[in-house]
Amino acid sequence: MTETMDGGPALPDALNLAARGNTPPAVPDARDARLPEALDLGSRPGAPSAEPPASHRSWLVRTAIVLYNDRRIRYLGVGGISAVTYYVSFAAVYLLTRDHWHYLVPTIIANFICAVCTYPLQRHFVFQSKGPIISGFLKFYVVCLWALAFTMLGLPLLVEVFHIPVLISQAILIVVAPLINYQLSKLWAFRR
Repeated sequence: MTETMDGGPALPDALNLAARGNTPPAVPDARDARLPEALDLGSRPGAPSAEPPASHRSWLVRTAIVLYNDRRIRYLGVGGISAVTYYVSFAAVYLLTRDHWHYLVPTIIANFICAVCTYPLQRHFVFQSKGPIISGFLKFYVVCLWALAFTMLGLPLLVEVFHIPVLISQAILIVVAPLINYQLSKLWAFRR
């Protein structure tokens, strides 16, 4: 490279060659350059690396597969979606109608909304059922009706006898009902 009159660097020789129509020499790619050994942490044994080692990745993959293959884990995941769907439906209907309807009416509405939203997840993701859709939904809804009966009995007990607010009582019942629903779904609604 040459200097200009003011002492700054002139265009690199490669650019001068390109301006004259000649091909510039190959410039090494910066990605090919290696850091000095003192700075290259990945080359030393036991040094931290940006990527997890292959054995660690395979352990994570194996763990994820084992968890996915466990129906109970899938049921818990779908149960969480179901609980949120039910509780949001119940709370919305209850808060909109509490001055006009008894607090058990939103329970019936939320139960049906939850059943319609949750059935496809339970059928395909949790139990991987291949049976008829309509009769399967009816059996599934019978299980949901059990949950509705459980709530219709438990909610007044918690609200009227123990004086727990309606939304808190409903949250308590949501935690308890899935434990029984799983057994009913496994043994009857989605039995193979």
